[in-house]
Formats: sequence, C-alpha cells, structure tokens
Amino acid sequence: MLVWTGPLCVDSISFAMAGPERDYLPTVISTASPVGALTSLWHPKWRIGTDFGLSVQVAVAATMAALFYAAERGRIEDRG
Repeated sequence: MLVWTGPLCVDSISFAMAGPERDYLPTVISTASPVGALTSLWHPKWRIGTDFGLSVQVAVAATMAALFYAAERGRIEDRG
C-alpha cells in the first residue's frame, strides 16, 4: 500500500506547500506509484517521463520476489 500511495502523497504535499496560485502538475516522483505511472501515460496534460517510476516499480517487485524465494528456500531446508 505504501508503494502505491507514498509517491502520490509526497507529490501532493509538495504541491500543497507551494501555494494556491499554482496548478497541480505531478513530478516524476508520482510515477513511482503504479497509479501515478498509468495516469501519467493516459492524461493529456501530464507529460512526464515514466522511466524512473517504472524502474522503481521493477526494483520493488524484484526485491519482494527475492525475499519470498529466500524465505521459501529457508523453509525447505528446515524440513529436509
């Protein structure tokens, strides 16, 4: 849940601190969230690169997979 909402919250907080005279346009930080990356691709005004965000998402997925398989390997070794 943190990976999905964290980057959007960071971007929203930075927007709120900037003041009311500015229109909300997300930064590349928002694309680290899957929702932000999809919105950036589909929204006509949000033309920011998604390379950084997609790289962060791949790194998070690879880390989770590595942790899962390491824990599974430890369980198999404990049994046998």
